[in-house]
Amino acid sequence: VGSDGLLYALGIDADADPLPPAGDTDAIDLRKLISLDHLTRTASRRAFDDALARQLERCRRDVLPLSVAIIDLDRFKHYNDTYGHLAGDQCLVTVARALQRRASREGELVGRFGGDEFLVLWPGIDVTTAIRNAEIPAEGSSETGRGDLDDDAVLGIVRREVKQRRDSIDA
Repeated sequence: VGSDGLLYALGIDADADPLPPAGDTDAIDLRKLISLDHLTRTASRRAFDDALARQLERCRRDVLPLSVAIIDLDRFKHYNDTYGHLAGDQCLVTVARALQRRASREGELVGRFGGDEFLVLWPGIDVTTAIRNAEIPAEGSSETGRGDLDDDAVLGIVRREVKQRRDSIDA
């Protein structure tokens, strides 16, 4: 319903390509918009999934380790309820920036997985280094001036060890 009180309908063609052609200037802006989380300016889930697929293939080809960190801010609802949603948003931005400082090499990427969950992609990084790199949520939360999130993050690291690729069989 518009401000004039009339009901408007939006028609969507289910068979149409969801994105305009890549050469279209408007399409470039649209692709940028869907590739970033609007609050944290980290990769969107879709962009992260695409980057993960590319890096997984590269690490297989080059026989490199690949680590992915999953970081969940524990008790974040309590933080939002206590300090308000604007402070919660600022906390998410601060944590995202802290993670981005640890994932700045080519191919590394931080993405927002959900409300208070982040993913970090570290191609070519072993699990020990990934764990060390990911130990920053408490550092990020202390930058907000509120200590309530210190040590209140759940961290998971997934690693993919790639074995030497065999393109031919020795006789």
